[in-house]
Amino acid sequence: MDIKAISTVLENPGDGHILKEDWEPVEPSREWYFFTYDKGVWSILREGWMTGGLINFAFEPIFHTLENANDE
Repeated sequence: MDIKAISTVLENPGDGHILKEDWEPVEPSREWYFFTYDKGVWSILREGWMTGGLINFAFEPIFHTLENANDE
């Protein structure tokens, strides 16, 4: 999965269709190989190394290693 941009939701009118967001490009894009899902937007909770690692990787300059994957 390539992370090409991250956003902050500015407004949610609650209609299930529209979000007003502030997008920040990620240059260069970041490639993530664990815990992926085939949808453009999805929700995850910070539970366990895969989800916590993905959140850290997307929003912070923290890169993943294979150490945790090798323990699985």
